[in-house]
Amino acid sequence: MNFFRILAEVTVDTSTGKISGGTIPQTSASTIVTNILNTAYYIAGFIAVGMIIYAGIQYITANGDTAKTKKATNTIIFSIVGLVVIIAAFTITNFVITSV
Repeated sequence: MNFFRILAEVTVDTSTGKISGGTIPQTSASTIVTNILNTAYYIAGFIAVGMIIYAGIQYITANGDTAKTKKATNTIIFSIVGLVVIIAAFTITNFVITSV
């Protein structure tokens, strides 16, 4: 609740009507980029795990149908590959941003 902390620091001079105080904390560009990328990675990871669960349900309900089983297996494989790519991208970008 930084907004309320900033608002609490604001003072108003009633005689002149001037507002003072309430400085907004400065955030570096690397922090903003890191936060945006981390949010994107968490969302992508959540989707990948959801796809693995969905494909698992498809696999269970295939009832031996080879086409459905193959489709579910491919979805699981591609979701795991996607999850590995997401984890690698997360690791690489966080390493690069913290090194700079």
